[in-house]
Amino acid sequence: MVERIGRQSALAREAVQAAIKQAAERVSASHVSAPEPGVLPGAPLVAVD
Repeated sequence: MVERIGRQSALAREAVQAAIKQAAERVSASHVSAPEPGVLPGAPLVAVD
């Protein structure tokens, strides 16, 4: 039983790491990688008049 719990926690850990990696890829793809002056790093690109 302990072995099964360990295997389940390892699978859960892998799933969490994969989800974090996917989220990080989505965030980096949708955000400005080299912001202009006055733009916060990691902030979404917003047009300002």
